[in-house]
Amino acid sequence: MRHGRSAFEILLVLISVVAIALFLYGTFGSKKQSTGSAILVVDSHQVYKDLGRDLSDLQARQQEATRLEDQLKGVQQEITEEITAKKVELGESPTEEQLEVLVAMERDAAVRMNAEIAKSKQSLAKLDRQLRQQFRNAIKPVADAIAAEKGASLVLIASPEVILSVDQSVFITDAVVRAMQEQTSDLGF
Repeated sequence: MRHGRSAFEILLVLISVVAIALFLYGTFGSKKQSTGSAILVVDSHQVYKDLGRDLSDLQARQQEATRLEDQLKGVQQEITEEITAKKVELGESPTEEQLEVLVAMERDAAVRMNAEIAKSKQSLAKLDRQLRQQFRNAIKPVADAIAAEKGASLVLIASPEVILSVDQSVFITDAVVRAMQEQTSDLGF
């Protein structure tokens, strides 16, 4: 027959007491509970649309795409001129070696064109990242200010991939839109 408690049983009791104490402190004893533990949500896509950033960013992207297309056309024109000049140089009946040189030149031209196309795609992707980051940089201080005003410690971006369900009362999307519109009108935009 055992008369005492094992170390494991004592540890379980201590952990239980600490957990209960922390729960009670978090529920009743912390003044921070009422300010600073709330979570708010902002639908950044809706803010983006409501502010017209979707249209202005689309226009910036289209301008860059047009510039890159013109640049690609220029490269393509250069390549075509180089190959045409080589064909003229070789004349009507080129030798087998000359034909090999021409084929190699056309192959190099295709590689060069594909590299330019890839570079253009990377440039557009970089612009997209920059535009998204600019928008995040603009929305963050506004969301932070609203969160501080409401006593929230966390602002999430509404994302169906991350948030399965949320109470609509925690959305601050409209407040963010209004605050950002006020900022731009204060700046004279």
